[in-house]
Amino acid sequence: MRIGAVLSVLVWGTVLGLLGWFFHDMHERRMEEQKLRESLARLTEETPCARILVHQVDVNADTGKTEISMSWLDTDKSWKRRSGAQIKKLKVIGKEAYFDSYQIIFDSEKVQEGDPLRGKTLTVFARTYGSDQKPSEGTPLNMPGDVLGVAEAGGELVPPAFRQGDTPPTELERRLWSRFWELCTDPEAAEREGVRTLQGTAVHKPLQANMEYRLSINNQGQIFLDGPLPPDDFIRQ
Repeated sequence: MRIGAVLSVLVWGTVLGLLGWFFHDMHERRMEEQKLRESLARLTEETPCARILVHQVDVNADTGKTEISMSWLDTDKSWKRRSGAQIKKLKVIGKEAYFDSYQIIFDSEKVQEGDPLRGKTLTVFARTYGSDQKPSEGTPLNMPGDVLGVAEAGGELVPPAFRQGDTPPTELERRLWSRFWELCTDPEAAEREGVRTLQGTAVHKPLQANMEYRLSINNQGQIFLDGPLPPDDFIRQ
């Protein structure tokens, strides 16, 4: 009887131990899966940036070239007018419109971790131009002071539309933008700042009259130009 009782205790102890290990392992796996999902979500999370309303796409009778007339509006995370943002009236020459940006892209590990300072690519939309224009002939959009050497009069170093948040720019943002060209040519300095790369990025496509387009960016720095979309009269918002 005693041997049987001992064996029974050992068996049940083993079974309970295995069950405990199994459920613990399942819990750990679920936690790892949750962390992976959160990391992927941080990498692919998109932030609305701007809305573009195309008014006209016409061929100029004198030049024979296509001209695109449109309005640009910096937006908040709900695609509404960002506080203090002004409608910009724009015209570009060519069948396609280009939206040129400058980007400071951080290491993917920082983005995956949700680092409070380096968890999101810093992007400034600098200018727009058409496929029949040189970039230097483009119209400024949000030119950060001192970054391109041709800052708008009174322009801020980090325009409100492209700060990490709605608060004044952080010391990191100010430092990185003010050293943009230096960091472009000094990989060691960029690495010390946790920067993976600095680059210019342009997205472009043909635009249709009386349609709306929207620009957004994910935390890794991919820029999306969505549209055409049914026009929403954001000018009166």
